[in-house]
Amino acid sequence: MLLLVDIDNAVRRSTRRLLEQNGWRVLDCSSGAERWFRLVEPWVDIAAVIADVRMTGLAGIVLTQRIWVRNPSQPIELCSGYDVSGDESCSAVYGAIFLKKPLSMSNLDNAVAAALAFAAFA
Repeated sequence: MLLLVDIDNAVRRSTRRLLEQNGWRVLDCSSGAERWFRLVEPWVDIAAVIADVRMTGLAGIVLTQRIWVRNPSQPIELCSGYDVSGDESCSAVYGAIFLKKPLSMSNLDNAVAAALAFAAFA
């Protein structure tokens, strides 16, 4: 199962459809805080997390850091429609895969595979 979070409902729905077309089960959330609370539920087995970098409340960068305190090998992909190359907070999440929006099926597929492979060696 993949955990997907994006504050934009249309982006979240379209991304979920792409992932489901590739055979993934998807749990989606509209905010970082909601996602964090779902992650701490012990019954949820998350293969990878796909999170928007910039969200109100609990941003993707902060969420990533919190997840990795709890589970350092959790595969995470961060995505944004903005240029985050100069964002110093992004350098604090070495190991996360960054995706540029709009997302495509091949970009998502490759990113999930790369995140899972990275986690296997972490």
